Amino acid sequence: MNEPTLKRRLTPEERAKSFSRKFPNYAPLVVHNNRLYGTWVIGALYRQKTGYYGEYPYMVKERVLALFPDCEKRLHLFSGTVKDLNSITFDINPELKRRFATTSGT
Repeated sequence: MNEPTLKRRLTPEERAKSFSRKFPNYAPLVVHNNRLYGTWVIGALYRQKTGYYGEYPYMVKERVLALFPDCEKRLHLFSGTVKDLNSITFDINPELKRRFATTSGT
């Protein structure tokens, strides 16, 4: 049986470069003491695309994914209307047809 090969995790510097390649007009992220720092200006575009309460602010999901291009599997808890083909989605509302749903508080 073949063992699964594990990908090497990106360093904070590589994550910052990935973000800057995807968003060259945004303020660059900085690495200090092996930690990633930065400021994300969300702006005044607060309207919701789907009208679903609590959805990600404009471009937040895209920014997070730019930081983690090496993560092929993602889990979105309380996922609401998130559309991400490479993810596992979970929400309490079964009408959203998430991969996992629960109607109890446990």
